[in-house]
Amino acid sequence: MRSNEASGAGMRWVVAKWEFLRYFKWKEELIGIAVMIAIGAAMLIGSAGFEWSKASQRYSVAVLDRVGVELLAKERSQITIERIAERDLPWKTEQVGLGQLDALVEIVSLDEATVLLHKEPAFKNELQELLDDARRRAALNSAGIEDTAFEKWTQPMTMSLSYHEKGEAPASRGERMIVIGFLILLMSGVFTCFAYFFTSITSEKQARVTEQIISAIPMQTWIDGKLIGISLLGLKSMLTLTLWAGLVAFGVATFAPELYAKLGSIDADKVVVGMLFILLGLAFWNSFLAGIAATIDDPNNSTRSSLMLVPSIPSFLAFPMLSHPDNLAVVIMSWLPLTSMAVMPVRYALTEVAWWEVAASALLLAWCVHMMRLYASRIFRAGMFLYGKEPSWRDMWRIVRSGEFDGR
Repeated sequence: MRSNEASGAGMRWVVAKWEFLRYFKWKEELIGIAVMIAIGAAMLIGSAGFEWSKASQRYSVAVLDRVGVELLAKERSQITIERIAERDLPWKTEQVGLGQLDALVEIVSLDEATVLLHKEPAFKNELQELLDDARRRAALNSAGIEDTAFEKWTQPMTMSLSYHEKGEAPASRGERMIVIGFLILLMSGVFTCFAYFFTSITSEKQARVTEQIISAIPMQTWIDGKLIGISLLGLKSMLTLTLWAGLVAFGVATFAPELYAKLGSIDADKVVVGMLFILLGLAFWNSFLAGIAATIDDPNNSTRSSLMLVPSIPSFLAFPMLSHPDNLAVVIMSWLPLTSMAVMPVRYALTEVAWWEVAASALLLAWCVHMMRLYASRIFRAGMFLYGKEPSWRDMWRIVRSGEFDGR
């Protein structure tokens, strides 16, 4: 008995290795990673060069003030203001036409200013702010109100937040971003596996190699090997996406350390829980995908192909829950195996969740992964031997319940 189990486990890994290496080419992967790093470095260098060039750019603006509005450039402004008289107007207009002057501004009233340009201005927003600021100061002065007093009046009331020592501290920005990253990783892994399952299983079914394989290994061993091998390909895709995210984080930490510091710390246990549910969710939906792909007779015409998008629903549902992690619907969905792989990481990262809830939800999802694997094997066995037609939904339900299908 033990020898049979050992033999089955050995064949299972043979199938898994074959499925994985069928699509995974390590040389191409290394080249891809090298190219990815080179592209990331080029993007960082290019972005840094662009920001430096943008910060060093200066724009010359001539201003003809007809109403006595004082247009002042702010500290470190990219705009250099030149005040002109009426007699200078023709010459400055000519300079704009020659590209020697970036803009000519005529302030005709407190409510209107005309701007003559040589080309579309990159400094439009800054110029608008300067004009608005000048208009506000002129209006306040005419009303006898000091600018400093007005600024004080318009400041928002300071609201200081504190949390009770027995309460729960809010999630950091980094933890919110890591939750979004988990959802994106889950969708990336599922869609990657969807493509491989669809290609692998439908091609084998059309090539009619099933009989030869089944004569050598049990059906459950075959499906288990497929699930492991293609899941590893999904994990490889998720790892690649994680490397890209790491490059972006490195760029932010290098060129915008103040922004990186605002993200705050990320608790390791939240990362562990998120990865646990992602892995369980990937295994759950891969079993679903394998079963559905086996029932598709013609991938070009089957309406059943749309079912392959069902695994993306939990991730899409989880995004609106980021702002309401304590909602009753969120709590319920964090327990349901169909949605817990996406919703429980959101709850655990953003609000207080008891350890036993996480453990129980994970165990329930793991049990459902096991059952889905068995159901997938039954559907897979019936679907792979059925040529020329697709089993109906009633047939599939009968197969799931009893594992029997008469093929009529």
